[in-house]
Amino acid sequence: MISTGKLAVLASERLADAKALVGAGRYGGALYLCGYAAELALKARVCENLGLDGLPENAGEFSLYKMLFTHDLTVLLQLTGLAKTIKRDHIVEWSLVVEWTPSIRYKIITQEQFEKTKETIEATERIMEALCRKS
Repeated sequence: MISTGKLAVLASERLADAKALVGAGRYGGALYLCGYAAELALKARVCENLGLDGLPENAGEFSLYKMLFTHDLTVLLQLTGLAKTIKRDHIVEWSLVVEWTPSIRYKIITQEQFEKTKETIEATERIMEALCRKS
């Protein structure tokens, strides 16, 4: 099991990695890691919402929680119990974050897309902050 605290640390690390990649002009890698940061933060919040100590590392550990083995950010947001709040208070940010899918790794992100990459990273940071707030 990956503890909820470790998930949160990993999410922060992946976001820092994304920022570093943007600084190096590596926009594709930045967007890819940014999405994984959001996924990890969402999964940490889902675990809290479900009263779990952490994320099962394999389907055998918690077959009841198979829905956690998804990369679909919309599904994960719904499971956090904060979907209405996030969509009400952070709709602009969420609309950028939710565009992510793991298949983005197959796209070439160009210099022209720099601003959107930067905006997506900033939006992800704000969504992650909102997920960490206790409601």
